[in-house]
Amino acid sequence: MKRLLPLSLALLVACGGGTDIEPKSGTWTYGGSMIVSNSCGDDPPTDPAGNFTITVTSPGKFTVNDGDFDDAFECTYSGDSYSCPDRIVTTYKDPNIDATVESHLDIEGDLLSPTEVNGTQTVNLKCTGASCGLVATFLGYTLPCEYSYTFTATAN
Repeated sequence: MKRLLPLSLALLVACGGGTDIEPKSGTWTYGGSMIVSNSCGDDPPTDPAGNFTITVTSPGKFTVNDGDFDDAFECTYSGDSYSCPDRIVTTYKDPNIDATVESHLDIEGDLLSPTEVNGTQTVNLKCTGASCGLVATFLGYTLPCEYSYTFTATAN
């Protein structure tokens, strides 16, 4: 009986424990989103349904390009999960007032298969400058604030 346990553990590891699911490179369709937490205010923006591109760049890494930003961003994957670390998505500075708003975004999710993912995007809005109160009133948000939304996507 004592000999079967090590053999069973070795077979379990050899038969797929820890195998990475690699997302398919190519065009994917983003299935829309749903707000799950929100400290900002009414109706924060989320991503509409649409297409984006995933490119696997090396084992454990891929880039995402959705066409809305100048540069693709990098994500890592291991096993059946992935993450795209915090990055500045937009910076807005009105030339007429002393306020700069930065939007940060990070993504974490699950690789359900090479052609299906789900995830949660977390947006963090920050403002610097003497006129941040005015900007917050204009936007209808409390600043700083954070909101998260879930999404699904499939490879084409």
